[in-house]
Amino acid sequence: MNKNIFCLSIGLCVCAGPYPVMAQKASSDTATVPATKEKRIEVKDYKSFKEYVAREKAYLKTKPVTTDNGPIRTKMAEMGVAFSPRSLYSLAKDKKSVAYQARNKKGIALVDKETKHVSLYHADGRLFETVSFLEMPDGAVDFSDNRLFMIKACFRGSSGFEIYDFKGLLIKRIENGCVENYLVSNSGKYFITIAGSRQGHYLTAYDMSGETLFRSELPYGDAEIVFSGDDRYALVRIPVYWKNYEKELFEKKGAYTFDIMKKQMISEDRYEE
Repeated sequence: MNKNIFCLSIGLCVCAGPYPVMAQKASSDTATVPATKEKRIEVKDYKSFKEYVAREKAYLKTKPVTTDNGPIRTKMAEMGVAFSPRSLYSLAKDKKSVAYQARNKKGIALVDKETKHVSLYHADGRLFETVSFLEMPDGAVDFSDNRLFMIKACFRGSSGFEIYDFKGLLIKRIENGCVENYLVSNSGKYFITIAGSRQGHYLTAYDMSGETLFRSELPYGDAEIVFSGDDRYALVRIPVYWKNYEKELFEKKGAYTFDIMKKQMISEDRYEE
């Protein structure tokens, strides 16, 4: 199954097939639900996860600023960068830089291929960090409040991803196969990848040093990831996945719920929308 993977060293090398994107909400914008007002929701499956997230949204103090509603796109347009619907990256008109939208929609990374600088912008348009490299690593870019991730392509002998600090120093290189989807958590404490192949396909949660928190096998399919606002839980939805790839058999709408604190999957079921 092909995915979009980009190589900065030669401009953009694109494999076919769009990534699904699921927006997250910043945990700082999520109000704590008073215990005396409503019964605590115990997350134990897909349905209760949805209820838990709906409760969080109901108690939001302010609407989060994201790349969908914030001024960052206007700022990018002034720099010659325009995003098409659902696109995670865009090449500038002068072809000297490329912009990557953070998958949690908190900001945009603008990569200057000539200076080898990566400028990180919040969704409100503020530049909050510029990371300089001597040699620009290959890969798509994502980031947290203190780390930058280079997601490698599944060709030219490279795979997995690399973690850098904001001085451009490599923290860790992780070889975990073809990374098909990934997401930085709301708090910026966790980084989840879904990677592998039909023979072995895994969700892995990491901390910002690249240490593995837990790993869980998933069926092979085009997965979507979302965190609860407080980062306590994560959900993976797979609209269509292989039941038996040797016989070309498929299943639909698989849902997998994870407890980040307990470092384990807590449910495997189906979902309906």
